[in-house]
Amino acid sequence: AWFKDASGKVSGMASDSIGLDTTGPAVSIVSPTSNAIYTTTTNTINLGGNATDSGSGVSNVVWSNNKGGSGTGSGAANWSISGINLTSGSNVITVTAKDGAGNMRMAMITVQYEVGLMVVTETASNIRLDSVTLNGTVNPGGLSTTAWFEYGPVSGTYGNSTPAQNVSGTSNMRISADISGVLQGKKYF
Repeated sequence: AWFKDASGKVSGMASDSIGLDTTGPAVSIVSPTSNAIYTTTTNTINLGGNATDSGSGVSNVVWSNNKGGSGTGSGAANWSISGINLTSGSNVITVTAKDGAGNMRMAMITVQYEVGLMVVTETASNIRLDSVTLNGTVNPGGLSTTAWFEYGPVSGTYGNSTPAQNVSGTSNMRISADISGVLQGKKYF
């Protein structure tokens, strides 16, 4: 561009270039996995990943779950999303990165939330002449349930059980039960 005044004098020339950004940012999910499918027994998930844009830069990252819920991630180039609520079954979570020109690209992960129990029998403690404490860990997987110990001198045919204990929630819970009447030197299962 140049300018000319009424007396015919011409200014110096000025120029610039304008880049048209029509390409959305590259976006990827890397945490808890970069795989397309992830299975969990907890009812929330945290996601993390990367987004890059060589044109106008990444402005924000948003997410949505096909089972309900949406929000904005923290950060842009290295983004994170905390506490996405899951419902039983397949949750398709879409992460969308947007650049400064309004272009968008998406990445998706299918999170299979399996409601179910996890039970681990642990080493007995407080071993005395005729009594012992049985120990274990239960993760109810989001359900309200009961847990108990079965024991006896024959594997697979226990014959005795402890009172049931109510457990609920999505985290590991320690359970224990004191039993008596066991015989010293005898093996129990």
